[in-house]
Amino acid sequence: MRGSCSGRTYGSSMSETNGMLPPPPPVTPSSWTTDQFMRKETLSPALSVWLQVVLYVAAASSALSGIGILMAASAAERFFESDSYRNLDDWVAAEDFYATFLGLLYLVSIAVFVLLIVFLFRAHKACATIWSGPRKWSRGWTVGAWFIPFANAIITPMVWVETDRISSARRTDGQVAEDWRQLPINKQIVCWWVLYAVAYFGLLVGFGGMDTEEFGYSDYPNFARFTAVAAFLMGAALVLAALSVRRIGRALSPSAIG
Repeated sequence: MRGSCSGRTYGSSMSETNGMLPPPPPVTPSSWTTDQFMRKETLSPALSVWLQVVLYVAAASSALSGIGILMAASAAERFFESDSYRNLDDWVAAEDFYATFLGLLYLVSIAVFVLLIVFLFRAHKACATIWSGPRKWSRGWTVGAWFIPFANAIITPMVWVETDRISSARRTDGQVAEDWRQLPINKQIVCWWVLYAVAYFGLLVGFGGMDTEEFGYSDYPNFARFTAVAAFLMGAALVLAALSVRRIGRALSPSAIG
């Protein structure tokens, strides 16, 4: 009797489900959290730190180059006045001094250029976490703007300004307020680009005038001092660039975005 009852119960339950097991209970989406499925983009603190390091190294190299150029200008003047071989040796030593740090500046500038592109690209991507609305400059401009002749001197800083505005705007529940476009332009970015442009062309003109084979020796000290000023301006521009990177890096860090 027990067997027949058990068999009848099993058979009736199988017939009611057409030979299939009952489906599992549904999972309610209300138990899910947004953070489990949406990965927040942030700016790597290591990238920010390394970019600041190479910018400061480049700034120091530019400043030391300027000091060496001033030393070369003074040694050249002493040589012209006294025609002493000792002063000539000082002149040659001063030129070797600034040439060493100028070469270091060129090498570090390659790393600066690459890291600036990566940093701006990652910063633009991180800004999408705190602002999903429309923007004037798309992510492609963070890379492409650097390679457009002449226009890169205008477009690239505009991309930086927009990224800086979004990253530094006030946030409500992790999202940037609508009035971020009305924020003032960060003066560090403007001074950075203006000083860099002036210093860059100043170095071109100054080193051209220091070419003794083409212009002779009489104007060498004056052009050398002009070049030294341009080198100091270049160093100041690179320091301001490092401060701008620090500002954006902190605003878009994992701890800031949350």
